[in-house]
Amino acid sequence: MRFRSISILTGLCCLALISKLQAQNSGVKSQYWNNLNVAWQISDNFFIGNTLSYNVLFDKELPWSELSYSATAVLRINSFLLGNGGMYIAATNQSTDLNSVEIRPYIGIRISSKLPKRWVISNLTRIEWRNLIYSNDTNDLAFRLRNRTNAAISINRKSLLDDHTLSLFAYFEAFHNLDNTVTERYFTTLKYKAGLAYRFSLQWRIDLGILFNNSRNTIDTPSQLPGNIVTNFILEWGLTYAIPNNN
Repeated sequence: MRFRSISILTGLCCLALISKLQAQNSGVKSQYWNNLNVAWQISDNFFIGNTLSYNVLFDKELPWSELSYSATAVLRINSFLLGNGGMYIAATNQSTDLNSVEIRPYIGIRISSKLPKRWVISNLTRIEWRNLIYSNDTNDLAFRLRNRTNAAISINRKSLLDDHTLSLFAYFEAFHNLDNTVTERYFTTLKYKAGLAYRFSLQWRIDLGILFNNSRNTIDTPSQLPGNIVTNFILEWGLTYAIPNNN
């Protein structure tokens, strides 16, 4: 079992390395998103999630980076319906001469197939209030609606919650800005992601995926990058720890 775990982790690392080498050889400057997640199950129907993220584009001409924290409270209404709400806070280096701080409260609702199963399909609809404060003493306020459809399937176990489960996952997310276009390096309209996840136990899980962020630059200053350089491909990984409910 230990050999299998090492083999799976080695495969995930190889996927990351191949992605980086391909990006370097194809005119693509990839972003790297790094996530640490802690979920605390208060009861059978209520839990709190926390995520600390550092996202970065390594480019000397026009660097971009973002440090963010989000906290989400989730309430299970019934076997397939969950309500959620929370707060997202981010500090972003938008360009060489513009930084921003964003405070973003949100509420949403998720419809999901029942667990434990070998597969799961869910849909999350969320509305957000975006409040961005910029280093040039300006600010933007905007409401945004987003909808994400997720799917995951276990490759080697009967349930996605079993120990030592390797799974394949993917999602598609659409964004609709209800009023203003905010000023940012990556003003997102669509996201696509696919990847692999490995569950060591009920508490620990790691995932790695490739994400494409369909977005545009809404900063007035034109990009200094050549037109044939693509920066919207993202290598994203995350480590999740779930605090068990001891009640």
